[in-house]
Amino acid sequence: MILSQKLAEARTRGENWESAWPVALEAALGGNLLTSRECGDWRTAFEDQIDVWSAAYERRPGSRPELALHRLEEPAGVKAQALVEG
Repeated sequence: MILSQKLAEARTRGENWESAWPVALEAALGGNLLTSRECGDWRTAFEDQIDVWSAAYERRPGSRPELALHRLEEPAGVKAQALVEG
């Protein structure tokens, strides 16, 4: 996915979230692959999840509900990340 790739590259360069997000978002929505309507729909979808994207970018732990969902996805026998850090 272009958005996550561009964010990872920006983080590697040491860019802060506020400068990395708009550039990565525009890269993900650019090009000729999406119609104008699809571009708007994707922009809304990404921006509705901006808290999750920024937390991942800043390597903050997931919320309790996110970590609970993660536990459901783990294969049997794999220890889940602690629900509460600290």
